[in-house]
Amino acid sequence: MAILDRDVYIRNYVMGVLCNYQQRGISIGNISDLATDITNAVIEGDTKWQEEQCCEQVRCMNAELEEDIPQ
Repeated sequence: MAILDRDVYIRNYVMGVLCNYQQRGISIGNISDLATDITNAVIEGDTKWQEEQCCEQVRCMNAELEEDIPQ
């Protein structure tokens, strides 16, 4: 399984925030909250992507080890 690009992960999290604010409406009163939520979404998306990348690397290493071990 190929993991998604980091940019796609981050974009998906940001899109979730923007969709939420689209329903509530963006105004001067909540623009600071929007910025905070987008920042948190970027951090969360990047963290999730890094976790997935680490898992993918471990799966690849396990597959290589299994190929090297004679049956």
